[in-house]
Amino acid sequence: MENIKSVMDRHCKHLTFDKSMLTRVQAYQMQFANKNEAHITFFGGNLMGVEAVRFKPEDRNKWFEEVLEVDETALEDDLHALPEVVTHRHVSSDVMNLSCVWVIHKFLTSDKLNDDQKYDGAMASALILQYKFITSIMTNMFHWSADPIIAQATYAALSKRFGLKVAGTWGELLRQRADDIVRKGGLHYQRLVKFDKDIDYIVNDIQGRIKSFLNNIRDVFEIVRHSPEMQIRNFGSTIELDGEIKIRDTTRMVTQYRNYLLEILPDRNAFIINELVGVIAKTVPQMTNDLLTKVLTYFANNASVKADPRVQRICDLVLQHAFNHLATNPDTMLSKSDLPGLIRKMRNLYQASRTTNPMILEMRELTEAIAKVATGSKNKVLIPAIRNAALLYILVRAFTYNHYRK
Repeated sequence: MENIKSVMDRHCKHLTFDKSMLTRVQAYQMQFANKNEAHITFFGGNLMGVEAVRFKPEDRNKWFEEVLEVDETALEDDLHALPEVVTHRHVSSDVMNLSCVWVIHKFLTSDKLNDDQKYDGAMASALILQYKFITSIMTNMFHWSADPIIAQATYAALSKRFGLKVAGTWGELLRQRADDIVRKGGLHYQRLVKFDKDIDYIVNDIQGRIKSFLNNIRDVFEIVRHSPEMQIRNFGSTIELDGEIKIRDTTRMVTQYRNYLLEILPDRNAFIINELVGVIAKTVPQMTNDLLTKVLTYFANNASVKADPRVQRICDLVLQHAFNHLATNPDTMLSKSDLPGLIRKMRNLYQASRTTNPMILEMRELTEAIAKVATGSKNKVLIPAIRNAALLYILVRAFTYNHYRK
C-alpha cells in the first residue's frame, strides 16, 4: 500500500540527491530571497507588513518544473488519493508543502553527500517551505502596506522573548527556525529521517509556529497602531526638519516654534485643540481631559509676561530642551516625521525620577506651581501627572502647527 514517501519516490525517481541537486535547491532558495528589492529588504530587515513579499504561482511552477522536474497535477492526484492525506486540510495536503518536507528527508538520508552537505540541503529546503508560509500569512494579514513608522515602533517595542528581536532580521529568524527543524536532535529530525508517519504533523507544526510568532508580533503592532502617540501622528501632522538637526540649527528652530506658540497662546480656541487634549491625557496615567484643559486655560489666560512670566518661560524651556535633545540624540526619532517617537522619549524624560537636567527641573517646578493654582489640587501623585501632560501638550501643539494652521 502506497504512502506519501512511496508516491514521492515514484514520481521523482529520476532525481539524485547529490551536489548537483544541492546546488539546484540552494539556487532556488537564494533566488526567491533576492527576487526583488522588496524581498531583499524584507528578509534583510525586521519590519512587519511594509514590504510586499509574495509567493506567486510562477514561484510554485518553478519548483515543480525546474527543481523537481515533475508534473504537479499528476503528483497531486496520486497524493490526494492516499487515505493519510486529508484534502480539506489545505496546509498539510498542499503538494508543494509535502514535496518540501520530502526533499528535506532525501537530503538528510542521501548517500551522495557528506554531513555538512546534507544539512545545507535540508536547511535550504526548510527555508523554502518557510518562505512560502510566511509570505502567505503576511499577505492575509496585510492587504495594504503597513505604515513604516508603526512597523518600526513595533520592532522597537518587542522584548527579547520575541525571536525576531533576538535574530534581528526575518531572514535570520527563519534560518534559526530551519535549524531547529533539521539539525540532529532538532524538533523533527527523527521524523524527517524516517519519513514513515506524522508527515501532516510536521507540515502543520512548521506552519503553525510561523503563524503563532507572526500573530504575537501582530498583537504588538495593533497596540502600537492604536497608541495615543500614533493617534497624534494620524492627525496628519508633521514636523519638517531639514535633515539631521545640528547644534547650530537649534536657535533658529526654537525661535520659529516659539513665535508660533506666542502667536496662538492668548487665543484659547487656537491653543487648546480638543483632540490633542484627549490624546495627551491618554498618554499620562491619572490624567483627565478636564484637568489638562484647566491648566491649558490658565496658560491661555496668562500668556503675557505681565500676567504670569512663568507661562512663556515654560514654553521656552520645552522647546529649547526638545531641540537640544534632538541635536545630540538623532536616533530619538525614527524619521523626521516621527512625532510619536519624540513624545515617548520626552514623556520618559519629563517623568524620570533621577534627572539632573536643569531645564527639566525648572520646567517641573514652574509647571507644578501652575497646575496647583489652575486645578486647586495638591495631590502628590496627581500634580506630577498634570505637569507631564501639560509639558507634552505644549511640545505637541508646537510641533503640529503645520496641520492646525490649515
